[in-house]
Amino acid sequence: MDISKVGSIVACLNFDNEPKKAFASRKAFKILQHSYFSFIGNMSLKMIIEINQSTELQVQYTEGENGYLVLLSGTALVWRVACVDMSDPDMMKAIRTIFNKCHLHLERAGFAEIWSGYSKRELPDGTYTMEL
Repeated sequence: MDISKVGSIVACLNFDNEPKKAFASRKAFKILQHSYFSFIGNMSLKMIIEINQSTELQVQYTEGENGYLVLLSGTALVWRVACVDMSDPDMMKAIRTIFNKCHLHLERAGFAEIWSGYSKRELPDGTYTMEL
């Protein structure tokens, strides 16, 4: 097994030597609760309210000079669902942009397999949605 990526190490928690298979199985839901991620950024109060109501992410914020400074945190499972749901074409572009960037960062960090089965569909505004 190649353990050069973080996702492979987390997938090993089920004692299976096939990380891709583990992420695609029902076991993934328990495995993904062992990884926790946070992202920080600026956004409007309207965006904070939408994210807070539409996801299970932990949302902490404080008012700053240029809007609100926000900390979004959650398990890999929560991020998996949030990145898919918040990339919906009906979401405001600013929210899709944030979650597209978080998704890309998590993919580069070795967690691309948690979105196995999903494909990206580019939208005219330069963001993308994730579809099964």
